[in-house]
Amino acid sequence: MGTNAVFASEPIRDLLVRNNLAELEAIYEQATDAHLRHTGRSVWDTHLRDDDGKSIHVYIKMNWGRQRLWPRMTDLKNGQWLQSHPVREWHGIDALGQLGINVPERLAVLHRGLVTFRSAVIVRAIPPTAAVFDMLQSGEWPQLKTGHRQQVLWGIVNVMRTIHSAGLGWRGTSVGHFYPQEAANGNWNTWVIDCEGVHPRATQRTFDRDDRKLMKSFELAGADVDTLTMLADCLRQQQPAALSRAA
Repeated sequence: MGTNAVFASEPIRDLLVRNNLAELEAIYEQATDAHLRHTGRSVWDTHLRDDDGKSIHVYIKMNWGRQRLWPRMTDLKNGQWLQSHPVREWHGIDALGQLGINVPERLAVLHRGLVTFRSAVIVRAIPPTAAVFDMLQSGEWPQLKTGHRQQVLWGIVNVMRTIHSAGLGWRGTSVGHFYPQEAANGNWNTWVIDCEGVHPRATQRTFDRDDRKLMKSFELAGADVDTLTMLADCLRQQQPAALSRAA
C-alpha cells in the first residue's frame, strides 16, 4: 500500500520537498533525535528553511506499529477506528481551528499501511513557548498578577466551553496543552496543542470528564490553593450557559 499524503497547500508541499520532508521514509530516516513519548510514538522538534533562508520551527509527530484488530467501542462510536494519532491530530486541529480556537498551523499529514502502519503529522510551532505547566514548574505562574492569572484561567475554560458547545470532547485536556500569550493590550490569548484527543458525539458525561481531567492536571502540576479555587470558580460559573447551548 502506498503512502497517503495530504498537504495544506501546494506551496507547503514545495517547501517540504525542498527540505526533504515530503516523504515518510525521509522523515523517519532524519528524525534520529526525536523524543520518544510512548511506545510507537515520538515527536521531532526541527526547523525548515524557506526560499529566503528563513528558519521555520516545526514539530513532527510520528506514530508506528500495528493497529488494534479488535476496535474499542469509543473508537467505533467516534469514527476514529484505524486512524493513527497523527491523522487524529490533523482532524482535531482542523475541528478546533474552525471554532476560532488558536491552534498550530497544519502543514502535512502522511500515512502508510493499514494493520502495520507508519504515519506523521507536521505542524508549525505556535508563538508562545511556555505552557501553563511550564509556568507552574518554573515559578513564573505565582509571579503573575492575580488578575492576569484569572484571565489565563478564564481563557482556558472558555476554550473548553467552546469545544463542548460544539458537541465535541477533548481527551487531551491538560495543563500542559494550554499556552497563554499576553497581547500588546494586556489581554491574554490562549493557544492549545495536542489535538489528537478531540472527538465528536460528546455527552454530559464527556464534559464532566474533561473538567475533572483539567482540574486534576493542575493539582498534579503543583498549582496553589488560590489557583485551584479560581479555576473551580471559572468552571462552575461558565458551565450552565455552555451546557445549555450544547443541549
